[in-house]
Amino acid sequence: MSGVGAIRAYALRRSLRGFRLLAPLGIALLPTLVASVAVAFPGHGKKGFEIYLGIIVPLTLYFVLSFVAMFGMLPVLAELYAKGRVGYLYTRPAARWVPLAGLLQGAWLGSLVPLFIGAAAPALVLAVGLPDDFFQPWFGTVLPLCALLAIGSLAYGSVFLFLGVWSKQAVIWALGVSVVWGSVVGSLPGSMRNWSLHHYLLGLARNWCGVKEVQTGIFPPTADPPSTLLSLAVLFGVSAAFLYFSWRIARRRDVM
Repeated sequence: MSGVGAIRAYALRRSLRGFRLLAPLGIALLPTLVASVAVAFPGHGKKGFEIYLGIIVPLTLYFVLSFVAMFGMLPVLAELYAKGRVGYLYTRPAARWVPLAGLLQGAWLGSLVPLFIGAAAPALVLAVGLPDDFFQPWFGTVLPLCALLAIGSLAYGSVFLFLGVWSKQAVIWALGVSVVWGSVVGSLPGSMRNWSLHHYLLGLARNWCGVKEVQTGIFPPTADPPSTLLSLAVLFGVSAAFLYFSWRIARRRDVM
C-alpha cells in the first residue's frame, strides 16, 4: 500500500470507529429531527418535498456540512498530537504532502457516511409522512445533494486540515470558520456573501437540486446565484489551495 493509501486507511478507520462517528452522525441527523417534527405537526400545510427543498437542503448546507467536516478532520489530527504520532509520520521516507493528502482523503471519505445518511433520512421521513398528491423527483434531488455535500466536505475538510496543521487551537478557528465565514457571511446581503463557500454551495443547490426559495427566512438566497462552473471552480480551487497551504506550513515545522 502506498504512503497516501496507508494514511488514508488510518484516518478513515479512526473517523468511523465507535464514538467518533456519534458526533458527526448526530449533527447530520438534525434535519431528520426537523422533518420528523414537521410530520408530527402537519398544521403548516406544506407537503414533504416543499419542506425538503425550502428547509432541509439549506439547513444541511449552512449548518450540517461544515460541522460534520470539522468533526471528521480535527479529532484525527488531535489524536496524532496527543499520542505523539505526528513526529513519526514525518520521520518516514516520504514527502510531507503524503500524510497530509492521506489525512484529507480519509477524513473526507469518513464524513461522507453521516452526510449521505443526513441527506437521505429526512427525504424518506417526509416522502412517507407528508406525501404529495403527484410524483416528486425525490431521487433526482437527494442524489445531487449527496454529490454537492461530497464536494463541499472536501473544500471544508481542506480548510480544517490547514487549521489543524497551522494552529494548536484549531477547534476555535474551525468554529469561527463554520459560523462566521460560513453561515453569517454567507447570509449577508450584497457582495460580502461572495467570499463565503456557502454562497457557491447554494448556487449549486439551485442549479442541481432546484432550490429557489428558502422558507426559513434565515438564509436568503441570492437573486443572482453563481453559475455551476464558477461554483465548482471555487470549491475545488479552495480544496487545492488549502491543501497546498497545509503542505507549506508542514514544511516549515519539525512536526506537524
